[in-house]
Amino acid sequence: MAAKPTPAELETATPRGMKYDARVGSILGTNTKMEKLPNGREVINSGVTMAPSKRSKIVNVCEWASAACIATCVLWFAGRRAAAKMRECARNITALWFYWPERFYARYDRELTNQERRAAAAGVESYNRPNVASDLNHDRIVAKHPRTTFYDYTAGFLRMMDYLLGRLPPNYHLTFSVKESTPFEHVLEVISRGGNVAVVVDTYYWGPTHRYGLMPAAAVFQTEDGESFRVSVIDGDRHDIRTPEFDGGGKMIGLRLKAQSNRVKELARSRGFAKYFSRGGKEFSTRFEMRQGGTIVITLPRLNPLQVLGACPSGCGGCAKA
Repeated sequence: MAAKPTPAELETATPRGMKYDARVGSILGTNTKMEKLPNGREVINSGVTMAPSKRSKIVNVCEWASAACIATCVLWFAGRRAAAKMRECARNITALWFYWPERFYARYDRELTNQERRAAAAGVESYNRPNVASDLNHDRIVAKHPRTTFYDYTAGFLRMMDYLLGRLPPNYHLTFSVKESTPFEHVLEVISRGGNVAVVVDTYYWGPTHRYGLMPAAAVFQTEDGESFRVSVIDGDRHDIRTPEFDGGGKMIGLRLKAQSNRVKELARSRGFAKYFSRGGKEFSTRFEMRQGGTIVITLPRLNPLQVLGACPSGCGGCAKA
């Protein structure tokens, strides 16, 4: 049960904000993947799970999401999040953030402070993922909690550059998400500066039986006109925490394609969101073991001139028609 709003918080209250505040039991939560910790290391990890993109029907919390990313989001179509009750929880948290941000951040702050106390008492580290299914700026919370290590994925190139140039709080780490529309030049720039990029790989995955497809050990990013570079691949499904301490730098984080329906999986493949891997079939999968081998080749589009200054973050060209 959340603490009652303070007088200062009530000064900014709205009727809708108060309605959704009553519906949100907790801002912080976890999921199956977030409970996977590196090398058996004990930490306390939590995250804020909103309704991705426009799924709340109130606001878009994924500014840089592509069409395929929205249509096949793993945080909406896989695991516990596919259940109606879990989706409603995510919508309520999104609505609270939108209609009463002061209350949202006050509750976030208090819950994270309690987590830090539990971590200190247990002698372990505190971790938090502010954007489990969103891509928002929560820097006010990050800066206020130096005892917690924060991490996120972002599809915003300029946001990623802020991180690589040291403009974000030092306890906050970002991984750049690659979509079907992400230009080759953006990926090359991130890798060249020691950042990591995340790619959804079309390799077998079936959680209920713990059967995992082969993850490539290396990746070649290329353009249709022949420019290319090679990086090593980290299996991003082994654990959730994305920091240089565990992942290093200048690498690709491979994430297996996950969804509870073949329709969603096929959509991710056909639109190029999930990258084809020649050894990703079920015949290469194993139970209770995540293996790596082989090389994936990923062809990316060239930079759209409108993306140079961030005018067209998605690369769809829609802003050229505005």
